[in-house]
Amino acid sequence: MVNSLSNKEQLFAAPIDEVPLAFIDLEMTGLDPAADHVIEICIERVRAGVVVAALTSLVRPSARCVVDGGVHGLREQDLATAPTFAQLTMRISSLLRGAVVVAHAVKHDIAFLQTEYQRAGQPFSPPVYVDTLAIARRTLERPAYGLAALAQHFDIENPKPHRAANDVSVTRALFAQLR
Repeated sequence: MVNSLSNKEQLFAAPIDEVPLAFIDLEMTGLDPAADHVIEICIERVRAGVVVAALTSLVRPSARCVVDGGVHGLREQDLATAPTFAQLTMRISSLLRGAVVVAHAVKHDIAFLQTEYQRAGQPFSPPVYVDTLAIARRTLERPAYGLAALAQHFDIENPKPHRAANDVSVTRALFAQLR
């Protein structure tokens, strides 16, 4: 059984059900980590297909920014009483520690995590990760590889696209289909 993922050899030698996975999705104010901010986060730490710990939270940006709800439906007033990213870093770190991060377009999420940790004055070590987008592109012949398109292809329920908890749920189901 894998207790920690101190090296990649140990990770890749372990049966997948013994590897702790951290499914993550972030919603942001835009696409540029340097200029934009995380406004919603969901992480589900999973072992052997069972969620063992989770975090779902709106996130109040640490700096004044425009929140355009066109994609995710979130507005500035929705975030007014939410914790800042800095207030969530300890919980986020505990969920990611020793786990393989799984996300759709994971490098984008990692870039935002790294920037938000820097803004919070906290260290961040990029985790070992699996990208469901990269797997889908290598294994499927599809006209589109977005999360919604792949959910439709695999008949995965997707009632609230571009909301963090929904997208984590869809990513978990997609990962199960792709493994």
